[in-house]
Amino acid sequence: AARARAALVSGSALGANLGNFAYGLSETLYGVEGLRRAVVFDATNQVWLLVVAHAVYAHRTETDVGGDRETRRAATRRRVAASVAKQARNPCLVAVVVAFAYRVMVGHANGFPPAIDEFLAFLGGANKTFAMLALGILFEPKIASADLCALGSALARRYGTSMMCAGVTLACIGPMLGELGSAVTVTCMLSPIALLTVAYAMEFSLDVTFAAALVNYSNLISLVMIFAISRVSFADPVALAPALLAIAPSARGATASSPPRWIVRCA
Repeated sequence: AARARAALVSGSALGANLGNFAYGLSETLYGVEGLRRAVVFDATNQVWLLVVAHAVYAHRTETDVGGDRETRRAATRRRVAASVAKQARNPCLVAVVVAFAYRVMVGHANGFPPAIDEFLAFLGGANKTFAMLALGILFEPKIASADLCALGSALARRYGTSMMCAGVTLACIGPMLGELGSAVTVTCMLSPIALLTVAYAMEFSLDVTFAAALVNYSNLISLVMIFAISRVSFADPVALAPALLAIAPSARGATASSPPRWIVRCA
């Protein structure tokens, strides 16, 4: 049980729910250009969410095949390779690659043909409806008291890591991103855990209820954190990096031990 819970926590830390969260907030807070920056960030997010996270789940949930160390390593490599090969054909990832290739071929100044734009707008509207329905179905913030400690630790680990990554990003490439780019990047990094976490929990026979709780509560936490961040000036992003890096260890302090240990302790 501890291994399964650790796999769920590790996988859920990769990727974020941008389409139904950061997109709308970025446009509201920073205008259309902010939305464009969020879409650019999401291209990388899709790779982490669809490929890397799935591979992590595949690796962390593999059964003991026995044999010597080399045999186990070979089995792990085969399992991860199968995961990557499967997810590389994911329609969402294929769409990202096709869109990028199209832009490279026709140039950034030219958009999609009107017919394709209309079809994509239709798909976007339909997807938003189903996504909001899914959020409504999932949003049941009740959780067993025995799981509250593990839930709090998992969320602290996730957001502590997010703030640490945001701080390092601003410190390293903040000037290149600029004020708007830095603000949108932090907004995306602090966005909620992806809805795919629940789908992955079902696929790998993990705790679906706990996965849904992670998604539920992360929506609330992200909303509060992004609202607070929106009140901060990003005119000097490098100057903000130390503050984010200082907060990150405090959040992760709730999870000072490795995942299996804190899960056992909470249990």
